[in-house]
Amino acid sequence: MNHGQVEFLGKCRQLADRAEGKVWQVCVDDAQYEVLRSEYAITSMIDTDQGLQLRLLSETRKDPGWQSVVPTLEDAYLWLVNSSSAHEQAA
Repeated sequence: MNHGQVEFLGKCRQLADRAEGKVWQVCVDDAQYEVLRSEYAITSMIDTDQGLQLRLLSETRKDPGWQSVVPTLEDAYLWLVNSSSAHEQAA
């Protein structure tokens, strides 16, 4: 559901498959985080000794340091909602 509209009807694995290749993990410092959070949907953030470990959503890899990761159900839901919102804004 997104704003009262059914966006997806299917199995959890099918939803996660939709986000395959669109979820990335990257470790950044605070300044890089500020830039990324203004440009991408961040699905999770963990503070580590190496910096902030982010999972973010993007159609393509924007930086060689980004590592493709298997989408969780939460990643997939956020991908669905964000991509639906983008289509609504374009209409």
